[in-house]
Amino acid sequence: MVCLFWGFLPVLTGYIMQTNEVSAAVLAIATAMGLFSLVEIKASRPYKGLKSRSDTLSQDEKILLERYETILKSISTGVLFLGAGMLLWRITG
Repeated sequence: MVCLFWGFLPVLTGYIMQTNEVSAAVLAIATAMGLFSLVEIKASRPYKGLKSRSDTLSQDEKILLERYETILKSISTGVLFLGAGMLLWRITG
């Protein structure tokens, strides 16, 4: 559960410091960032363990390593799209 707050709190506090208000939209965005952080931390720990011994992995472990890598790349892409969406929302709103 603590992993969730690695993304949630920076977004929420940054927004509050800039605007001095809280809205449902920023809570939704902060929750999304918290979930991204949670998934990233849960996927990166086993990925690092597998990656450190990548030359001795079985076929099943190689497939698992590729899945973790896909998850981590998807999170990076999702964060970029969320950031672009927030910028667009801020410009047009």
